[in-house]
Amino acid sequence: GPELPPVPPPPASFEQLVVTLATQASYALADVGGSPDDAQRQLAWVRYFVDTLHVLEAKTQGQLDAEESQLLASVLYELRMACVETQTRLSSAQTGPRP
Repeated sequence: GPELPPVPPPPASFEQLVVTLATQASYALADVGGSPDDAQRQLAWVRYFVDTLHVLEAKTQGQLDAEESQLLASVLYELRMACVETQTRLSSAQTGPRP
């Protein structure tokens, strides 16, 4: 099987769940490129992770402490902005530079 890291996993927590999902979205964003179809498939996975975080936000509304709420809001904002930036970059690459 795959080799495990030499350190134990961190304790399970809300923060760790948010960070894990955000990391997955970031990895998917980093892989966006190649053909337009490949890029759109990768962006679909990014949107999936963002949507999952949004569901988590909706389902936990009013139940999080201030730090947890801030972390989730910040992660969602950063990922949404990265998605918009990536989509804009891909659209520009497909249409070419404007005169």
